[in-house]
Amino acid sequence: MRCNTLTQPQEIMNPTIPYTQISDERIIGLRLLAKRAAAFVHILRRVPVEQYIGWKNMIDSTTGTRQSSFIRKVADHFPPTSDYKEEVDIVLFSYLERGRFDKWSDMISWGSEAKLQACNPREVFAIGPYDRNLDLTIDQEGVGIYFPIEHLLYGCGRACVLWYHRSHSGEVMDRTVALCNRNVPGNSYVWFAFREPLLSVQ
Repeated sequence: MRCNTLTQPQEIMNPTIPYTQISDERIIGLRLLAKRAAAFVHILRRVPVEQYIGWKNMIDSTTGTRQSSFIRKVADHFPPTSDYKEEVDIVLFSYLERGRFDKWSDMISWGSEAKLQACNPREVFAIGPYDRNLDLTIDQEGVGIYFPIEHLLYGCGRACVLWYHRSHSGEVMDRTVALCNRNVPGNSYVWFAFREPLLSVQ
């Protein structure tokens, strides 16, 4: 008697880009460059990023309990950049000033001088599940991590941001993804997210 066997569908595996670590010498150079600008850098090692992840799934995996009402409506502006997943060393840069955006162009210029590439929104939002207590890690009350490229949305320039909030008692943690109008001052410390430029993948 011949038995029919059912073939299981094969899971589609997205390719992984080999991890490339920022060297200690490079980090020392970045910190010196930031110091000359009266600013600071913080390094996040091996942040897992799924560059192909859908916009809704990315937001759901990032946030604590809140989301901007607009953030789900802009998926067409931020399509996946590749089919790869990778671990990324992310360079956070800040003048450690609350709600100040008058140095926005200076922060972008610093990244260019440092020969860094601006992180895309998926890389920024991947920081949320990677370090759920980043505000405590860098010892700041209220942290906003920005994707430093603006898009004209809803009548003005807006940028994607990952906010870390904590209650006055320090017990309740909330991570919010949103679109930020940088002309509206906030109460969070402003950080920009950069990475080393990605080499072409064969």
